[in-house]
Amino acid sequence: MVMSRVVLDAGGEYRLVEDPLTLVPPGHARVRVDAVAVCDRDIALPRTGRPRDMSRPVTPGRAWSGVVEAVGPGGPEPLRGRKAVGELPPVCQSCALCRVGEGFCEGQGPGNTIFPAGAMASTLVLPLRLLHLLSDHADLTGAALLAPAAHMAAAVIVSGLRPGERVAVMGIGTRAMMAVQLIAALSPAELTVIGAEDESGQAALALGATSLRTQGDSLGADYDVVFEVSGAAPALQAAVALLRDGQRLVLTDPAAWNEEALAESDLVPRRINVQSVFDASPEAWNYAIRAFDAGLLDGRVVIAKEFALAAFEEAVAFATRSAPTGRHIVLRP
Repeated sequence: MVMSRVVLDAGGEYRLVEDPLTLVPPGHARVRVDAVAVCDRDIALPRTGRPRDMSRPVTPGRAWSGVVEAVGPGGPEPLRGRKAVGELPPVCQSCALCRVGEGFCEGQGPGNTIFPAGAMASTLVLPLRLLHLLSDHADLTGAALLAPAAHMAAAVIVSGLRPGERVAVMGIGTRAMMAVQLIAALSPAELTVIGAEDESGQAALALGATSLRTQGDSLGADYDVVFEVSGAAPALQAAVALLRDGQRLVLTDPAAWNEEALAESDLVPRRINVQSVFDASPEAWNYAIRAFDAGLLDGRVVIAKEFALAAFEEAVAFATRSAPTGRHIVLRP
């Protein structure tokens, strides 16, 4: 038996290859991939892969869903046939950083998000400890977007958001749509999305936002929590301007931060509490999956189109064109 996978080689070229299926090692599971989302990191990988990351061919794909089809020797047989998602790139869950539970691992290195065996494949083998089981009725297409949802769940957790608070989300992409759903479930007094008044903005209103504004609107410093999800440095000062003194700013994209974007004088006199999340901790994954299984989180709303795995080149080209809208492409192996 063979499995198909997309490979990006060190020269930045994509190709589809077939490899023989290997035995599942102890402590691991093999998952039949049902859907994998093409995210911005996958699109940017040929341009931004660092030499140490690209020293051997890699298979992209961090956000995925599937069904467990085999477990390694001594593994729990009841896992077979269970719907699941999982964490990529893998973390060891035993080093000091993993034990803190903030989504970092000493084995990855700073900011390393590239893993040789991603999910753009017909099957995927990963450690059991990184597998998250879904309910039997779970929609696997929507579940493929649980990775960005878990990232936003981490942001909600660190924000300390409480019911009845006034919240703003800056951005209208996939992560922003996930954040809106998670925040709306906590019954804020107001949930304002700041972005373009286009199809994505209208989708945010349908998902629970109470208002849609643009950065040019005059809103006043009246918010308790602002989530900066756009990844745009100019949005940082606008985000701080929305906050009441002593309240919280949550950053979710390192691209938004630079030394000129904000100064201490913008934060310290007003006692602005700045939190940041780079990826999802195990706690955040559990949070997102509970919301998904409870029907509070829908990944399908950010899917623009589906392609077969064999049409990955067409899918990546389409995803590159649609990236500004923040909507995802899904590959079906």
